[in-house]
Amino acid sequence: MSARLQSLVEAGLLVKIEGDSNRAQTMYRPTQKALDLFPVVFAIMNWGLKYNPNTDMTIPIMQELTTNEKGLELRLLQNFDDITS
Repeated sequence: MSARLQSLVEAGLLVKIEGDSNRAQTMYRPTQKALDLFPVVFAIMNWGLKYNPNTDMTIPIMQELTTNEKGLELRLLQNFDDITS
């Protein structure tokens, strides 16, 4: 997993945030570049809904995607207001 995370950091999609002294506190945050991909991710999810009859519609995010896509995007982006402002 660390190689995947590192490749996302190198691509400018994530920023690595080191904890004080405990390695377990290392976190990764999306960059604006990553957040700008939300519409693309939603488009792929909608494509899956259309063509995959096995999509689990009991997952709340999938229900919200079909009923309130823009609201879902705004709600998710609010988690990263410090990045988008």
